Amino acid sequence: MNRAFYLAATDQIGTQDAAKIWYHALQNLWPTADFNDAVEVIVESAGTLVGDGVVPEGTTQTVRLAFKDVGLPTRPGARPRRYRAGRTRPR
Repeated sequence: MNRAFYLAATDQIGTQDAAKIWYHALQNLWPTADFNDAVEVIVESAGTLVGDGVVPEGTTQTVRLAFKDVGLPTRPGARPRRYRAGRTRPR
């Protein structure tokens, strides 16, 4: 995760915009999220912030490429496995 942040921040989008994306994503993660889930949420956050005009166009692709460079996601076609309210959390 840290290396992907560094790559995204130093590539094109800058540290401030990368921080906005990661912060937005962290607010949307759930207790049982794994690295693959985090990647999806971070990429989704980048798309959301692009759509809101908070970060520049092309940011989502930059974030995807940064994660690809560090080998994430690790499961093919990874989609978030969201924690469902009312279910017992894994221990």
